Amino acid sequence: MTKYTFQDIFQWLNPEARLAFIKIAQTRKYLKRQIVFANGDDGNEFYRIASGKVRIYEITADERELTYGLLEAGDCFGFVSLLDNGPRHATVETCSKVELQVITQSAFEKLSAKHPIFLDGLLQLCAIHIRGMADRLASAHFDNVPARLLRCILREVDFSEPDSVDGTGLSVRFSQSELALMIGASRQSVNKALQAFQCQGLLSVCGGRLTIQNLKKMRALSAER
Repeated sequence: MTKYTFQDIFQWLNPEARLAFIKIAQTRKYLKRQIVFANGDDGNEFYRIASGKVRIYEITADERELTYGLLEAGDCFGFVSLLDNGPRHATVETCSKVELQVITQSAFEKLSAKHPIFLDGLLQLCAIHIRGMADRLASAHFDNVPARLLRCILREVDFSEPDSVDGTGLSVRFSQSELALMIGASRQSVNKALQAFQCQGLLSVCGGRLTIQNLKKMRALSAER
């Protein structure tokens, strides 16, 4: 069975619509630390990541940085501006070499007219986006750093395929700096929380990869907090 990420529009498209998407999409390649688009730019394109990783963030008026998320191959972004014709609400920067499949405004209109299911997929992406923002807002307001970190890791695990029935041995790749940006905490705080998680037997950390040791216990702790 084909595996899709939870932000991949392909999971809601039929084979004909997926093929049409691939045929009409432009391919663009970026080097590491290049800006795909910036906050306030005109929004007239939709993107699907073919390979690599990007970071979505915003710099506040007092020059603090807020990271909304890290997206990898299969994930999609840029869809909100296609729907409301508004400017970009965040900045997207590459974290590695990246290849993108790009749907322009005219291609979007052709796809939508010929394959209405494409619009259904965009609505699903919007729903995921809204739910994710609501979860992060609530977590930032109510949770301490360990709780925010635990839920951040579990969000990634929830949309991965466990290597075993209980999820033991499942690995997710995040650097401590990336995790710190995603939950709005210092790298030192994240490191301290990860060490505590290791002592509790929840996970292990090695080379930027987190390996789940006890997913059931992680979920139970998250529910308690």
